[in-house]
Amino acid sequence: MTITEIILATLLFMQSIAWMATDYRHFDPRGTDD
Repeated sequence: MTITEIILATLLFMQSIAWMATDYRHFDPRGTDD
């Protein structure tokens, strides 16, 4: 893989984690909506 492909894959992976974290906070009354 090229550096660009690695960066894109990493960003997609981090974004997926961020989405899961956001969905989890949505059900947490202490969470905040960004």
